[in-house]
Amino acid sequence: MVTYSFSVGGVNREAVAQEVLGSAAKILLLTGYSEDEVGELFQQAAGQMLSGEAVGRIDDAGDFAPDENALDEVDIWSLAQKFEDHTAVKALNRLNKRASTLDDLDDPQALAKAIALLTEAIRLRHDAITWLRTEAAEAGIEVVGDREEWIASATDDQLDQEDSLLFLDDYRWSGDFNWYLVGQVARALAETGDREALTSFSSVVLSDNLGLQVPVREEVERSVETISSYEDFSRYVRSHSSAGELAQAEFLDRFIRQTGFSNGTYPLERWLDAMSRRGELERYKRANRWRILVP
Repeated sequence: MVTYSFSVGGVNREAVAQEVLGSAAKILLLTGYSEDEVGELFQQAAGQMLSGEAVGRIDDAGDFAPDENALDEVDIWSLAQKFEDHTAVKALNRLNKRASTLDDLDDPQALAKAIALLTEAIRLRHDAITWLRTEAAEAGIEVVGDREEWIASATDDQLDQEDSLLFLDDYRWSGDFNWYLVGQVARALAETGDREALTSFSSVVLSDNLGLQVPVREEVERSVETISSYEDFSRYVRSHSSAGELAQAEFLDRFIRQTGFSNGTYPLERWLDAMSRRGELERYKRANRWRILVP
């Protein structure tokens, strides 16, 4: 191990002492002490030094007993360094570089590639988080999955100890992976109308064991909520078979009025687009307006 030492030979100790005492006096004055009170404090400190009751004596172990909360924080930082060196975390770092090259998820091939990549990322995160939980338990550190949820129910005393807890949704445990890709994939699956695939995907990524960040989980939950109306929309579309050309705007507005669909027209348009690619209907523009034709 490399060690470093510092020499103080040749330093003007009197100048250093004057600078330190002057700075201390200025700080005390800024906090509201009068000049007389500052003088009295210095006299008291001098008396304690002479009597052997000095504040901060090096040989007084009690004055330098480490704060229990500080130890917890140091343990977490030490754990974070070990976490970064974990094999699964390093693999996540590499996987994130591959994820950055993904194309538009509207492309079925790009979406399939993203799902395969996330499947591996989730496996790696599960391994890393399992290791992290074990290490934290051995160090006596409490692990919490959701910081916001914990804060909402924590007592004042618990909030004061927040820094001694390990929150899985903290970025330091992300493995530097772009987990927002999870929400993007969930949204893309919802837009294709593939309810079965989204249900399977969401059951994995919403697991409490993964500890993904709240915005990511919320995006997945919104996608699941949206696709729950897909079957209703599909039946609505099929009910217009052989009805001739339909103006898309009026067609969608009518569905929203009939069903109370509350997520706007964008997901409906994406569903129509996916149905068109699968040959379930024709979607085209005429007179600068979108039209659909259900065979």
